[in-house]
Amino acid sequence: MKKIVFIFCAVQILVSCTNERNHKEEVKKESEKTVKETENGNLDSLPNAKWNGEYMKIEDTDEPPRRKQSLGSEYFNMGKVDFKIGEYHLDIKMFKKKKNILTFTTQSVTALIKSAFNDQIKLHFVKENIVSQPKGKFIVDSKQQKNKSVSMTLKTGNNQSFVLEEGEGEIIEFSPRLGTLNVKIKGVFIDKNGEKHKGTGKINMNFEGATMTAI
Repeated sequence: MKKIVFIFCAVQILVSCTNERNHKEEVKKESEKTVKETENGNLDSLPNAKWNGEYMKIEDTDEPPRRKQSLGSEYFNMGKVDFKIGEYHLDIKMFKKKKNILTFTTQSVTALIKSAFNDQIKLHFVKENIVSQPKGKFIVDSKQQKNKSVSMTLKTGNNQSFVLEEGEGEIIEFSPRLGTLNVKIKGVFIDKNGEKHKGTGKINMNFEGATMTAI
């Protein structure tokens, strides 16, 4: 009797293993068939998918492609320059890299500004102890000789030029440590044809750095 029971159990285990092996083979065949039909475009109802060895991985066609990170640009957003001279309006928000220079001595501050479109501005303030006491108003002096004076030239990228002839400038903030300069300008400008234009402007910039030079 024990032999009969043992033989019966052995047969049941063998049949079970055989069924399980057959089931796995059927699943594998169905998966391979699905892969082939998908690759051949026979299953129009299925989304794009690829067999990764274990299952069908659906490809997301809406996912945007990865872009390479920028290696840098020759232009910076370093602040804002806004001038209105007669009918001319200059609005600078993008500046050329390593072309905007802020220098100073114990008696002067000079800003050289160049935009992404080749607009150029040179601004020069003269004042004793300007580093420790920069704030205040300055009268226009194109010869750059008077104490508490300012001079300015502006050349645009489309070959226009202006020189500040009279008026005043004001330093609102100057920090050699941070490389910041915030000023206002108001006065009369002369263009390259000798015509005069009333104008106002603001410069609020954070330069790449400020350099102290000899007097």
